[in-house]
Amino acid sequence: MKKPAARPSLNALRAFEAAARLLSFQSAASELHVTPAALSHQVRQLEAQLGLKLFNRQHRAVSLTAAGKRLQPELRDAFATIDRAIRDVQQRSEPNTLTVASGPSFTAKWLSPNLRDFLERAPGTDFRISSSLTLVDLPRSDIDVAIRFGRGHYPDCQTVRLADDHLAPMCSPTWLAEHPLATPADLIEHTLIDDQTHLGGDLSLPVWEDWLRAAGVRKKARNRVAFNVADHTLDAAAAGGGVVLGRTVLACTDLASGRLVCPFELQIPTGFAFYAVSPDARTDDPLVQQFINWLKERFCAD
Repeated sequence: MKKPAARPSLNALRAFEAAARLLSFQSAASELHVTPAALSHQVRQLEAQLGLKLFNRQHRAVSLTAAGKRLQPELRDAFATIDRAIRDVQQRSEPNTLTVASGPSFTAKWLSPNLRDFLERAPGTDFRISSSLTLVDLPRSDIDVAIRFGRGHYPDCQTVRLADDHLAPMCSPTWLAEHPLATPADLIEHTLIDDQTHLGGDLSLPVWEDWLRAAGVRKKARNRVAFNVADHTLDAAAAGGGVVLGRTVLACTDLASGRLVCPFELQIPTGFAFYAVSPDARTDDPLVQQFINWLKERFCAD
């Protein structure tokens, strides 16, 4: 029986990956805190063991061979996975650490106003919020729970539906007192504020024309103002800038406080919902489950 080939050492693979990524033995050696001669020796050992040439070596320059180009991205991803696993184990060794990702508007309008209640129930929690419009690859990240707005398809994750979202006209009570609205048709005489948040992919929110059509109004509004961030639209309306077709989940705190009011009862569905999404690898974490259960409770209360 043929003896299986010995597996290359991690040091040799790491040396190759760094040199291939930087296209410089000098820079790779500096990154790995070894001498250029030692790094070059590790790469040559790897080439000899594989029976493949990985670099084309010129005077003061190197380039990847076809084999090197195939190997480099695979090793890059493999080492990234190892690094994430180590960070995850270290983070999990801190049982009171919870990292949550959510969009800026949800963070500002829902999570921040409600967070005190959770922290009082989980004293000593090191709570970290990552707020960005960029959607991270959750199974490959250090995020414990993400609040996502969409259709609910998140592979390799535990997904809990929190609430459907709807759209309704909203304005400040002062603005409404100064601009009485007897019927939905009266809206077209005033400034209407649009939420043009980019949801990603083919997702898009209904617009004012959809609400007006549902209310039986066929005419177009004369004055429009658009924002690409949802909480800015709500703040603009609360400041007296007009009437916003606001998202009811994001506006719940402003509506409860009276900062915003709804001049009409008609709401239309956005077609999307808010979800608590947690990577499968985090689902057995008690703090993760406590936070998700808290989210469900708060959404039911709202």
